[in-house]
Amino acid sequence: MKKQFIGTYEIGFERCRLMVSDGYEGSFDMLPGDSRLPEITIGLANKLWWRTLTILQHEAFEFAMTRQGCRYDPNQDLGNSHSSYVFMMDHTKFSNVCAIATDFISSCQADLHRAWRTRKKDFPGIES
Repeated sequence: MKKQFIGTYEIGFERCRLMVSDGYEGSFDMLPGDSRLPEITIGLANKLWWRTLTILQHEAFEFAMTRQGCRYDPNQDLGNSHSSYVFMMDHTKFSNVCAIATDFISSCQADLHRAWRTRKKDFPGIES
C-alpha cells in the first residue's frame, strides 16, 4: 500500500495531514513535495493497536518539539541519521509540547484506529 490520506488536523497553530502506510514505523515531513501542509505518516503493520498509537504519539510529540525549537542535531551527521537528535526544553515548553501533541492525537486517533482496524483484517486472531 502506498501512502493513504486519513485527514487533516490541527497541531498547534497549523494544520497537518495524517497519512498511513505499510510498515511498522512513523515519520513526519515538514515540507512534502505534493502538499502545502506538513504530513505525519504512521505505519499500520503493527498487530497491536497500542503499538500503532505509540508511533502516533512519538511522531506528534517529535513534530511539536521540532516546531517549538527543541530538537537539535549536535554532531551534524552527514549520514542523515535520526538517532542523534537531542531534545532540550524547560517545563513550560514541555507543557506546551504536550498540549500541541495531545490536541492532534485526540483529534485524529479515532480515524487512525478505523484505518488500523481495516488493515488488521490481515492479522487474524488479533484483538484491538
